[in-house]
This record gives sequence, structure tokens and C-alpha cells, in this order.
Amino acid sequence: MTYCKNVNIPILMKNKGFILVLTLWLLAILTIAASFFALWTERMLEQTRLAQQNVQGEIDMYSTQANLLYLFTTQRYTFGGLLVPTETNPQPITSVSDEDFARMLEDPNFNGGMPQLSYVPTGGEIHLDDRVYLGHGTGRFAVQDEGGLINLNSASEPMLSRLMGLLGIAAESRSPLIAKLQDYIDFDDLHHINGAEAYQYQQENLPLPTNRPLLTPWEVQSIMDWKKYPNLWKDGIWAQLTGVNYYGLPRPNTAPSLVLQAAYGYNQEAAQRIVTARAIEPIYSELDLQRVSGMAIDVDPMDMVYFPSDQLRLTLWYNNATRIRQIHLQLTPFADEKKPWDIDYILDLPFLAGYAGVPIDPKTPVFGTALSPKSP
Repeated sequence: MTYCKNVNIPILMKNKGFILVLTLWLLAILTIAASFFALWTERMLEQTRLAQQNVQGEIDMYSTQANLLYLFTTQRYTFGGLLVPTETNPQPITSVSDEDFARMLEDPNFNGGMPQLSYVPTGGEIHLDDRVYLGHGTGRFAVQDEGGLINLNSASEPMLSRLMGLLGIAAESRSPLIAKLQDYIDFDDLHHINGAEAYQYQQENLPLPTNRPLLTPWEVQSIMDWKKYPNLWKDGIWAQLTGVNYYGLPRPNTAPSLVLQAAYGYNQEAAQRIVTARAIEPIYSELDLQRVSGMAIDVDPMDMVYFPSDQLRLTLWYNNATRIRQIHLQLTPFADEKKPWDIDYILDLPFLAGYAGVPIDPKTPVFGTALSPKSP
């Protein structure tokens, strides 16, 4: 019988146990590393997907902008908004072509007159009251007639005071804010009661008043004390309801509900009746306005305009975007040696809650929406 005298069994078992533990640790480390790599890969793929989505969204947004500028400058308004080509009416008549005019001249019954264009809505217009529409691809847009907003450079004190009240500003705070606005934009150094002139801005280490009309509604934040009232800036509400270019009373067919209340003294119910009714049939006269609202208004009927203006705020974004772009422009179809539109300014802003609604399909081949329905 032969014996192995030098084999130490306890040490051998101990070594085997150490190798087993080490192997398990290595497997655990490799598993964690593989999981981390898989997670990192997944995140990189998601970031790449989002980047591609954002790039495509920007492309769709610019395509939507180009299509809208084309429509603004080739189509015409009705009282209901902007006419657009449809499948049944590929090119709404905007004017008389050279060929048609030549044929008219050859007509022995032609008396020099021009065909009358109807401004009665057809029901297929893009409305100019900031409602949300589907654009090109994933693009979304809304068009607001700035003639339907309150002009900060010309609005009366009662109108501005009512608007502030609707936005939750206490009565005792409104007059000082309005006085400071007046001192900021007027051309003199005369001091309104509760207002503020240059020396007071200097004392507060603030930029001096410009003593000129506001260039954008957001410029109000530069006026002393205005930034202290967050109710004015929540979801961009102040800048959404006001403008700086159009002079005159806000136009009833395109004014938001709060603007109707501030400008004409309507209560919430009357203003909502106007908004609901004009979506079906535009308002053409003071009598229409009184009939729909159920209230009389204390304004000169000669100051009322019901047709859309040529000054627009175009809001653009794409599906699931976190920001919007607002383009403020004026249509200039008769400008000499210039484009038929003039862009006043462009702002990139955080996404505003007011544009989160389900978009409307404009049903026009210009955006492709009539041929390929899209989800919100």
C-alpha cells in the first residue's frame, strides 16, 4: 500500500474555495459591466433618436413656416380667416391672372370693371385667433391676428387696468404700473403720478427708460416694478394678449376672450358666447356683436373693425417640443422692391401651455394634411 505523504488536503480545499469566490466576483463584475454598457448603449441610442427627432422637427417647422408665408402672400382673407387651397378647390382665386385679364379685354361686353371677390367665409379658412393647427410633418402652428390684441403703446388706462384685474393684479397696484409704463414710453421727462423717470431708475441701478414706444410686449419687464408680479408672466399670458404694432380697438373676430373682456367690458360669459359664435359665423357689425354677446358696449361703432389686419403673430413648434418660435410679421403685398412680408422680430420661448390642445387639420394639400392624417 502506497501513501502520499506531502499532500495537505486542508490547504488544497482552501485554495479551491478562494478560486471559486474569485471566479464568482469576476462574474459579478463582468455582469455589472455588461449591464452598465447595455444601459449606456440604450441611453446613447435614445439620445441619438431624440436628436434625429429634433432635427426632423426643426425641418418640419421651417417647412411649415415657408408654406404659411406662401399662403399669406398668395391667398386672400375672408372675415373668417385665411383661405387655403383644398383638394376640391386647388387654388382659391386671389386676383385676376394676366391671361384672364387679356380675355376680358377681348370681351365686347367688358366695361373696365373687375370681378367682385367675396369676403364671405367658405368654411375652409385658417382662423387667425391662435388656435392650433397641424403643419408639415410633425410641425404645428397657430396664427394670431395682432389686430385682435391690446396695443400697449396706445391702450387706454381703463383697458389696461381691466386686463390686469383679469390676471389677478390688485386694484391698488394697477395705476402705479400703468403710470410707469406711460413714463417709460413717452418722449418727455414729465412725471406721471406714481410713475418713474430716469433718476429713479438710476437710484435702483436699472437700465434707463427708452422714451419710445415698446418694441415687443416682453419689453414691459424692463419697466420698474413690472417683474414683481408673476401673474403677468405665467405661461407668457401678458405677451400673448398684448401687442405693440396695431393701433385701434381689438378686432372682435380674432380677439381672445380675456381681450374682449378687457377692451369692451364684457363679462366672461358674454365673451365666451362671442368666441363660440364666431367659430361658426363671423361677426360683421355692432348689431351682430350685441345679438351674440347679449350686452351693449360703450364704444364708437366707427372705431370697430371686423376684418383681419395685416399684422400677424405666427407661432411654430413640432410635436413633443419643449420650445416654440414666435414670428411677428406684417404683410406688405404692395411694397416697392421689397418682399411681400416684413418680419418685425422673432422670439424663441419655452413651450406655452396654451398650445397643448389637440391640433386641427387644415385639410389642405399645402401641408399634406388632407392626404395623410396625423395624430396629435
